[in-house]
Amino acid sequence: MNLENSSVRRAVSDPSEFRSRLMRSPILVVEDDSNARLVLCFALRSKGYFVEEAAEGVSALSKAEQCHPALILTDFQMPGMNGTELVKSIRTRQDLRDVPILVMTAFDRSLCVDALAKGANDTIQKPIQLPLLFRKIEALIYNDTHQGAS
Repeated sequence: MNLENSSVRRAVSDPSEFRSRLMRSPILVVEDDSNARLVLCFALRSKGYFVEEAAEGVSALSKAEQCHPALILTDFQMPGMNGTELVKSIRTRQDLRDVPILVMTAFDRSLCVDALAKGANDTIQKPIQLPLLFRKIEALIYNDTHQGAS
């Protein structure tokens, strides 16, 4: 198990300590559109996040098993394994099933409902509004660390 990731999951009372730990744990960005992936990774890195990236679902699973991310940000529509299939697969893996997953989609809200039913923690509509994305990421990770304290 990744010790840095487990340290992120413990509740912390000092927000600066929480942010410091978060910055050392990767956010895994899964997006098949290379330009969109580049923009997302740049935006996250500019906020100080450590970012790993994958272009599709199968490589995302492998990368997630290697880096034990603090959060997975995945596109819904991808070739091969789509976002919902990725969510389902992650939720079946003991070491990854508690990782928060945020699904991005440009499609209708019914697909968001499906992703949530399969185990995603939240969804966000494209085009991505970066301030909203940052709020959702912090809320998911912060809530996850405090759930571990109960």
